[in-house]
Amino acid sequence: EDANESFMHFRTDIAKGAIHKKLRIGVLGSTRGTALTPVLEACAANSIHAEIVAVVSNRSKAPILDKGRALGVTVTTKFVSAKGLSRAEHDAEVTSILVGAGVDFVLLVGYMRIVSKDFTDFWAGRCINVHPSLLPKHAGDMDMAVHQAVIDAGEKESGCTIHQVTETVDEGPILIQKVVKVEEGETALTLKAKVQAQEGPAFIEAIRQYSNKPTVITYADAGVDIIAGNSLVDVIKPACKRTRRPGCTADLGGFGGLFDLSAAGYNTQDTVLIGATDGVGTKLIVAQSCNNHAFVGIDLVAMCVNDLIVAGGEPLFFLDYYATGKLDVNAAADVVRGIAEGCVQANCGLIGGETAEM
Repeated sequence: EDANESFMHFRTDIAKGAIHKKLRIGVLGSTRGTALTPVLEACAANSIHAEIVAVVSNRSKAPILDKGRALGVTVTTKFVSAKGLSRAEHDAEVTSILVGAGVDFVLLVGYMRIVSKDFTDFWAGRCINVHPSLLPKHAGDMDMAVHQAVIDAGEKESGCTIHQVTETVDEGPILIQKVVKVEEGETALTLKAKVQAQEGPAFIEAIRQYSNKPTVITYADAGVDIIAGNSLVDVIKPACKRTRRPGCTADLGGFGGLFDLSAAGYNTQDTVLIGATDGVGTKLIVAQSCNNHAFVGIDLVAMCVNDLIVAGGEPLFFLDYYATGKLDVNAAADVVRGIAEGCVQANCGLIGGETAEM
């Protein structure tokens, strides 16, 4: 094993803040927002890893806005009038507020509006609603009309449903259902109270369910081929090792290249480092036209070394940056091999670099 492997350095703190950050919830409501109270209590008690960061209503005097204001000035609490706006325009303004507040996930809590396709497309998979029935029963009905319909139909049980919000009203995928018994002599009012008591816990369960989902966003989703990138590193390692010179103290793979001036024979107290960067310009077009990338790397190193030499410096180490629309391992390897050959000719170490698939 290479003795220099012990100098490899890795960081374990990268992105921990993002991984462990609380789920940022935005709430849309038109009424009291009774079902929001248990969610607020669960957030305060840290029984769910979430926080309410925005409360928005289409009614200026909706009591749910008071719940938002009670959370303090760090919570965005706003009324958005629908007057003079199309459904899509109103929803666009609401979305702008939610995005501005950094919302990850949206709850519709007694929101007395049908949202537009633009809204459901933007928040697809990240917006849920509570309906006061066991969907698909009584889909499309609202509030007291639902409970009266249950009683009129002689149903023995009812409840609430948490479902994803989609373009078609009350037809999004069902996530959670809570069941209550319909007793003899039940009225719409008493049934509403029983069902409403289950809505908050149902929201909490759905939030936990979403928070515990494994991350589904990958490099591949952004068009980056990690397997090809790793293959490239394996292919270029021998070429890079050829560039080793005194002072090179780490192998490829760290977050930065290491170079030891003392090991290279320099007195660190009176040594000035010179940095230079350059490119190959339109020569790259020639390489692409000829499908021959073997020499642009040599030229790249030469352009940088020339700038160092005229400033009175000695080439010690080199870092490369390779950006492409789609990674072609063979073409990239040819470029890096050329860079390595240039480094060998200039007696400088290729100590690291970056490959970016744009």
